[in-house]
Amino acid sequence: MAVVIDRKNDELLVKFDYSPERIAKVKTIEGYRWNALQKTWIIPFNEDNLAALKCLYHNEQMKIVFEDNSEDSILIKRMEEELKLKGYSFKTRKSYLSHIKRFESYIIGKNIKDIAQQDIRNYILFLLDDEKSSHSFANQAISALKFLCSEVLKQGKIVETLPRPKRENKLPNVLSQEEVLRILKAVKNEKHKTLLFLIYSSGLRVGEVTRLKIEDIISSRMMIRVNQ
Repeated sequence: MAVVIDRKNDELLVKFDYSPERIAKVKTIEGYRWNALQKTWIIPFNEDNLAALKCLYHNEQMKIVFEDNSEDSILIKRMEEELKLKGYSFKTRKSYLSHIKRFESYIIGKNIKDIAQQDIRNYILFLLDDEKSSHSFANQAISALKFLCSEVLKQGKIVETLPRPKRENKLPNVLSQEEVLRILKAVKNEKHKTLLFLIYSSGLRVGEVTRLKIEDIISSRMMIRVNQ
């Protein structure tokens, strides 16, 4: 079960499956109490406590079921709108917004609109040194923050001179021909086996293969037409 945060009048209601780690986190917030009947943790509502909850559970699935009208939440909604208007894919939008929410949790006690370049530098160093994140993950976080600053906050100068980690040169984990053949022979379903052989021999992506139609297979020329 996700960490579910609701609001009733001047209180935040926090529910989750039993976990000593989750309980220890909620007990760090001043004024908490446990309602045994509703099996709910109750915390005084204010922006600091809401921000603290987001920070404490930012690495878990979290669901806020009331309308969060805080200044930072409004900015994040604006960013989502800008990403849609500029034609970014759903996957990219989801990744960028996730990065901004992680950053929001990192700068707890400070509004997003008030950030400086040093805040971003410190956050990227935190990702690389403390979180042991990959360079590609850190680079995506920088891209998300650059979009936020340039397109939403209209403060592009903050990120103009922001350095990026160099791309890591990692050797790919390549299967031998014998390993590939063993995998293909283990597939019993003829349709699935055909698709896998086609992917392996042609280098097509899964989505490209699943969209193929009979008329795309040109047997006389031993060719396949891939429509983009």
